[in-house]
Amino acid sequence: MKTYFLMLMTTIIGLSACDKDTNTDLQDRDKEKLTEMRKEIQDMVDSVNCTDASEWSFSAIGSKPCGGPIGYIAYPHSIDTALFNDMVDTYTKAEKDYNTTYNIISDCRAISPPKAVECVDGKPNLVYNGGDL
Repeated sequence: MKTYFLMLMTTIIGLSACDKDTNTDLQDRDKEKLTEMRKEIQDMVDSVNCTDASEWSFSAIGSKPCGGPIGYIAYPHSIDTALFNDMVDTYTKAEKDYNTTYNIISDCRAISPPKAVECVDGKPNLVYNGGDL
C-alpha cells in the first residue's frame, strides 16, 4: 500500500510538472507573438524618416496589468494610419489578454502622454514635461 501511494504521488507530481512546463511554453510562445507584433508596428514607423515633426503624431500602445497604456509611440501621417491604428489596437488587446491569462503584475503608475513629437537625426522623439524619454 505504501509503495502504491508513493507511485501515485510521484505520478501526480510528474503530471503537475508537465502542466507547468506546458503553461510556461504557452506563455513564452504568447510573449514571442507580442514581441513580433510590436516589431511589426515599429517597423512601420521606422519606414519613414522624421524630418518634419508636424507630420507626426503619437498614440498610446500596450496595456499595463493595472490598466492604461504601457507607453506611447510616434507615427508619421504618411503611413496607412488606419492600418497602423488597427495594429496598435490589436497589440494592446493582445497584451491585455496576456496580462490577464498569465496573472502578470507590474507597478500601477499612470503613464502620462507626451507633449509633442520632435525629429532628431531622422528619428521621432517623444517630448515629455521633464524632457524627453
